[in-house]
This record gives sequence, C-alpha cells and structure tokens, in this order.
Amino acid sequence: MAFGPIFTRELVLTPRRPRFYILRAAYSLGLLLLVATAWLVLTGTQVVDTVGGLARFGASMFHLLAPLQLVVTTFFAALMAASAVAQEKDRQTLDLLLMTRLTNWELVLGKLFASLITVSVLIITALPIFALLCLFGGVGFDQVLRTTLVSLASILVAGSIGATVAFWREKTFQALAGTTLALVMWVGLGEAFAAGLFGEGFWILSWKELGKIISPWQAVIAAAKPVPLGGQPGNALLLGLPSSLVGFLATSFILASVLNGIAVANVRRWAKAHEPPPALPEPERTLALPGEFSSGLANPVASSLPSKVDPSEEEETTGRGGASLAEVVTAAGVETDSFLPSRREVVLEEISSAPRSLASENADATRAVATPQGKPSAGVQSHVGSAAAWRWDRQQFDKAEGFTPERETITQDSRPWWMDLIFPPGKKTVRQVWSNPILWREMCTQGYGRRMLAIRIGYLLVFAAVAWLIHALLQAGALSASGIGGLAIAALFLVSLVLVNTQAVSSLISERDGRTLDLLLVTDITPKEFVYGKIFGTFFNTKEMVILPLALCFYLWWNGAITGLELFYLVVGLGVLYAFVAMLGVHVGMIYESSRNAVAVSLGTIFFLFVGVATCIWMMIAFSGRFEAQLPFLGLIVFGGAALYLALGVRNPSTA
Repeated sequence: MAFGPIFTRELVLTPRRPRFYILRAAYSLGLLLLVATAWLVLTGTQVVDTVGGLARFGASMFHLLAPLQLVVTTFFAALMAASAVAQEKDRQTLDLLLMTRLTNWELVLGKLFASLITVSVLIITALPIFALLCLFGGVGFDQVLRTTLVSLASILVAGSIGATVAFWREKTFQALAGTTLALVMWVGLGEAFAAGLFGEGFWILSWKELGKIISPWQAVIAAAKPVPLGGQPGNALLLGLPSSLVGFLATSFILASVLNGIAVANVRRWAKAHEPPPALPEPERTLALPGEFSSGLANPVASSLPSKVDPSEEEETTGRGGASLAEVVTAAGVETDSFLPSRREVVLEEISSAPRSLASENADATRAVATPQGKPSAGVQSHVGSAAAWRWDRQQFDKAEGFTPERETITQDSRPWWMDLIFPPGKKTVRQVWSNPILWREMCTQGYGRRMLAIRIGYLLVFAAVAWLIHALLQAGALSASGIGGLAIAALFLVSLVLVNTQAVSSLISERDGRTLDLLLVTDITPKEFVYGKIFGTFFNTKEMVILPLALCFYLWWNGAITGLELFYLVVGLGVLYAFVAMLGVHVGMIYESSRNAVAVSLGTIFFLFVGVATCIWMMIAFSGRFEAQLPFLGLIVFGGAALYLALGVRNPSTA
C-alpha cells in the first residue's frame, strides 16, 4: 500500500471489529433522529403546506448538520491521531517500530491515516442523510459535495496536528492537551481574522477572506451557502468551486504537508530525546556484619559471596534444617507482622539463597542472634549467619561514604550548559513520601513528563488572547452587543474542562499502559487513597486551567458586566463541572482497558453534553421560535441517557 504496512494492517483489521459497524449505525441514526426531532418541532408549532416551507426546513437542517459534522469529526480526528501515537509510547512499542525497516514517512503517515479511517467512514456515512435533505428542497448536491470536502480537509489537518504533537511530546496528557490547544489556536486565529479584530486588511489582502481560508468553521459556513452559476462577486469559481473554498483546501493541504514533514524529519530524534537519562554510577557497596564495617576496608564476608547461587541450594517454603519461614524471619530480626506476602518471599529468598559455608564462617554472628524464646532452634541456626551477612549496616556505610539522609550531592553531567545558567546544579533534598503516596506521586514527581511547561505556556497564550478580547470589548462597551465575547468565554470554559478531563483520564491510562496499575492494586493503598489521590492530583496539575477561568469571572463582576448573583451561579456551576469532568475521567480510565477507547469515551461524553445541549437550544429557537418547545431536550435526555449508560456502565456487574 502507499502508506506502508501500519496503514495496511489497520485497513484490514478495522472492518472486522464490531464497534466499527456499531459506530456507523449510531452516527447515521443520530443524524436521522435530529432531522425527525426538528420536523416534529416544526410541524407542532407551524403549518407546513407549501413547497417553500419544505425548502426552508431542508436548508435550515443542512446548515445545522454540516457544521455539526465538521465539529465532531475534526475534534475526534485530532484526538484519535494523538491517542494512537501516545498509546505506542506508553506501551513502549514505538521503539520497536523504529527498530524495524519502516521508513520515517511510513511510520508517520501510516499512523496518521490509520487513525483517520473510522472518522473518514463516518463522513461518508453521512452522505445519504445529506442527500435525503436535498429531497426537501433548498439544498443542492453541490453544497453537499463542498461541505464534505471541507470536512475531509479539516480532519486531515486535525489528524496531522494530533500525530505531530504526539510524536513530539513524551506523555499522553501532553499529547492530548497540546493537540487541544493547537486546535483552539488554529480555529481561533481564523475566527479572529474573520471577525475583523485585526482590521480590514493589508494592501490587497482582506482579513475576512483570509479567515475563510484559515478557519474550517468559516469555510463550512461558506460552502453550505448556495452559489450562483456564474459565481458571486469577489468569489469567482475555480475548478467549479468558489475561490475561498479552493483557498481553504490548498491551505489545509499545505499545512498538513508541513506538519507531517516536520514529524517525518524529527521522529527518531524526538524518540531519542524522550529516553530516560543514563543512571548515575552508584558507589561500590560491600556487605557487612553488624558493627564490623570500617571505611575503606573491604568486607571479607561480602567478598566471599558468590555471584550466582546454585538453584539446588534454594528451598521454596522452608529453610534448611526444616525451619519454618516464621522461625527464620524471626531469628533474622525481621518484623513478621508488618510486611506483605511479597516481602515474605523476598526475605526467604535472601536468607535461603546464601551459601551454606557462610553459616560456619559466621558462627559468632549466629550466636549473637536469638529468637524471642532465647535459644534458636537447630534449623534456624544454619540461617542466621547467612541472614546477618546479607544485612546492611546502612548507618555506618552512609557515614563512610559521606552521605546524610537530609542532603545528597548528585552530578548532572548530561545537562546542557544553558540549564546550568537557569537552574544552577547543587545539592538535592531527599524527599519524603506522604501518607498518601498516590497524591505525592501526582504532585511531587514528573510522572507526566519533564516538559509540562510548554502545555502551560500554550494555555496561558489562549487565556491571554481571550482576556485581551474581553478587556477590549469592556472598554468599548460592546460586550453585551457583540456575541464574540460570550463565544470566547464559552470556548475558554470548554477548553479548560476538556484539559481537566484529559488530565484525569491520562492519570489512569498511563498507569495501565505502563503496567503499574496492577502493582498499585496489590499494595496496601486503600481505594479511597487511590481515587482521591488521582482527583486532587488532577486539580493540582491543572491548577492554571481551574483558577484562571474563575479569575476571569471575578474580573467581569469587578467591571460590572455581571451581577453578584450571576457571579455566584457562574462560580458554583464551574466548580461542579470541574468536579464532574475530573471524576468522569478517573471513572472511564478505570473501566476501559484500551487507552484509545478511554480517551474517546471520556472526551466524547464532555463533547456530547456541550454540543448536544447547544444543538437542542438552536433547534428549539430556529424551528419553533420559542424556548418552551422542549421536545429536542426530551430526545436528548432519552437517547443521550441511554448512550451514556452504555458507555459509562460497560463494566457494571451483572444482576444475574
């Protein structure tokens, strides 16, 4: 195939999965339900008995479904491409792909187009629904073709953004968050040009026309409008298409080519940069009997230890001489009431795997260790010398090596020279783990990568742009009259909620893909510590995404744009939504074993709730003229509730 074996494999396996057919059927059924609901709303409030009324209905539905399809497919194309690459990194299979004969372009383009198969099929699935709208009138097949081309070009750019960011960043959260911010910047820049925020234009270039070329939203709105045969003034036909649409398609192809070219050129260098730094050489440590360590002198007992132990000398359940595990561990001076079964096996292995000769060579150590009853049994005596020889005199060793528990000098030869100017090397404090190790890991370690600063800077840029727009509209007194300010604030809130949810679901899928979740489950960490540790860790890692939108709400209240009661409702509502998206991400991350499915369900739920409610409101206002017609919301509650139950309750225990 043209895109390599990765794309070929996905092209063969995707149609064999049952969810592929379920997704296609659900998508087409959802579009049909929207059309049927809108028709019921229209006929329930008006009398439609003319051809013109049917044509207006068809045109209105097409202008609703075409942008809706663009938003859904673009969002999920970017996330599917990013999650596909991030999953390879978390499972450490990307290194295996780089070791094969795959070229860079086969790897990058193969992963990109493999992740776009499902989304592309959904766009093709919607063509019969759009053709059905043409039967009402008011919509031509050329409009359907133009909007389909815009959707395909948009998912190509969105997928390229997601794949490139995922190859660049080292962790799942960085990939998903960076992709979301890049999409917002891409669409936001085009909308800013189209709204005339930068003026009318420069020389012969009109900023509004440039916005139609850059922004997919402006492109699909323009493509959905009927075009006369001779074209519109200032928008001539090129190859049978409006010039603005041709410009958008060309810009999308160039942008996707540039992004994929960057990924192809740097994929191996990025993979090498994400490798962990080489471990520092540890000082040579010798084993010593208690009280017999001296600095600078090798331990004769430790030097006599063989590098490998004969397996025939190891016993699994009891020590030599018939001693039980409890007797051996007690004689070695180890607490038996405070360690887990895994630690019991480690202690037994260390005791029973020592050579027999050590027991006779360290008879004095054998006599020094006794059981609580006084004299050890005969079976225990053969182990005590071995156990004592394997114990560290840590305090004496640390003192001899110049190490103190409070400070430790760490050399960092692998650091670049400019890092020494910003962060001078020095002594590093040894950190103490908190009573909740999950929360400590989330807040005090680099569990989500060493390059989180880029994500924070990207979000700060988005917030600064929105804050500057709101401030300018407040100074001009046009915040209420202009709808741009409200859309910008809503977009900022949505991005913040998506990032919080992304952090929550990434905190679980990173543990699962890294094969550390099972290790956590066998420890003495309680479910409460695990769940609350992940939730509070999510809020700590996304504190900028939580605090800054709330600060913007207080800024609006300070300038008199909203009242105190509206501020209260806004802050409380945002707080509830933040808690909901965080818990949703943790829940979905725990019940789905596949990382891609977990990301799709978690972010898809957020997307469905916001876009679904907005679509219902638009339908009620557009087709009935009043908000009281709640039939679309009834359909959203019934069918949306059933979909959420199936998505979030997939692992519920059976009642049989």
